[in-house]
Amino acid sequence: MRIYALMVAAVNPTDKNAYIYSRAYNLDSFGFFARGPIKESFKFLCRESVVLPALAYGTRHTVIHEEEYTVHIQVSEISQMAVFAFCDSSYPKRVAFKATDDVLMAFEKKMGEEWTKYVKDENIDIGIDDILKSFKDPRQNDALTRTIEKSEEVKVILHENIRKLLENGQNLEKMVEKSKDLSAQSKMFFKDSKKMKKCCNIF
Repeated sequence: MRIYALMVAAVNPTDKNAYIYSRAYNLDSFGFFARGPIKESFKFLCRESVVLPALAYGTRHTVIHEEEYTVHIQVSEISQMAVFAFCDSSYPKRVAFKATDDVLMAFEKKMGEEWTKYVKDENIDIGIDDILKSFKDPRQNDALTRTIEKSEEVKVILHENIRKLLENGQNLEKMVEKSKDLSAQSKMFFKDSKKMKKCCNIF
């Protein structure tokens, strides 16, 4: 059971562009040369999906892909901002949403409206690295999350896979080609992953 990353992405109201505002990774289980493309793929997913109308304020989403990877998404109730938890398929959903909830509360408590001043990617220190470390072993957090009713009260919208989530009237391959998040190497990983079924096939 692994949680690979926690990331905060938002649409800035000033220029209407999507930015990554905070992030932390736990990619020790991947080979060294795969980590760069994986990080780029995570950024691509966050940036492209946070602008989707489907991610309405105050909603939670779970995307299951290839029966190997799961992305849990929690959207702020007050802004077009979302926290993404990238996990393997065995990581408990309840614990993942506790992690996204902790990140969202930490970000909003520290930044308030100040984050809107940033019109580029940042890595704002909200203690996200410590939060990720505290959720590396979900068994340590599961007892706590049983007492938190919010996770059960809020309906989680289930998406079949990442491709269907992102393909909102657009061709995913074209989105990949245009993406500034993905290097040429990552784009090759994406194209080859359909045949190779590599670890980077998060799409």
